[in-house]
Amino acid sequence: MITNPLEALLDELGKSLDLPNLAPDDNETCLLRIQGNIHIQIELDKDEHYLLVVSDFGEVPLGRYRQDLMETALKMNSLPSPLNGVFAYSNKAGHFCMFEKLWLEGLNGDILAEVIEKFREKAIIWKEAIEHNEVPVISEITTSDHVGIFGLKP
Repeated sequence: MITNPLEALLDELGKSLDLPNLAPDDNETCLLRIQGNIHIQIELDKDEHYLLVVSDFGEVPLGRYRQDLMETALKMNSLPSPLNGVFAYSNKAGHFCMFEKLWLEGLNGDILAEVIEKFREKAIIWKEAIEHNEVPVISEITTSDHVGIFGLKP
């Protein structure tokens, strides 16, 4: 019996992805292990207005590499929508991660499956780069379409 919005959404997602019995664990989260050694955690925010989709890339050692990686991640975060994941760094855990925050209203399993696929593609690129101590190359930035801070074009 479905008792909360996360259970209902995971049930729909399971049908969309052909994954039977997709349900939250005791901590009200669901961890998807996806091809490419990607782990995606799904959970509700504390107010249950948003669904959080998160992939933790783990610890990135101090030094020039982490600085370059974070700089590239910030550039990626400033690109116009769709971002297909926002990069963040947790000082407390020392982990680099990517997340997507989705408004629950109107969200269904099919939409979530599409979001997860795009999120997964981006996560694979970043995970592989981090495993090889490389920084992903931002190849499709165009200054003509890019709008900067306060809506100004460069």
